[in-house]
Amino acid sequence: MIFAIILFKMKKNKEELAKIGLMPQIVKNYLSSKEFVEEMGKLISEKGFFLQTKREIDKGSFIQFNFTLNNDKHILKGIGQITFIRENPAGWGVKFVEIDERSQKNIQMILEWKNQNK
Repeated sequence: MIFAIILFKMKKNKEELAKIGLMPQIVKNYLSSKEFVEEMGKLISEKGFFLQTKREIDKGSFIQFNFTLNNDKHILKGIGQITFIRENPAGWGVKFVEIDERSQKNIQMILEWKNQNK
C-alpha cells in the first residue's frame, strides 16, 4: 500500500521521476545540424514535436529527451509530455514541459528555417 502511494505521488512530480531514473529517456545523435534539420525540422513547433517511434508508451507520460550533435553539443534537451500517440506514421506527439535556453534558441532557428522554406 505504501508503495502505491509513493508511485502516485511520483507521477505528480516529474523531477523526482527523472532523478530516480523512472522517466523514459529518448536520446538521439545527429552527425550534422543539416541532418537534424532535415529529419526533425518539419516535426517541431514552438509547443513540441512529433517523435517517430514504434515504442509503446501511455498518453500523458513524461519523457526526457536529448538530441545531440556529434555526441557532444545538445541541440534539443528537456522534459516533454506525451499528448497523443499515432499509428501511421507511428510516433508520439510530445509537448515541451521544460527546455533549456539553448534548446529554446535552436527551436527559434528551426522555426525561422521552416518559414523560409515553405
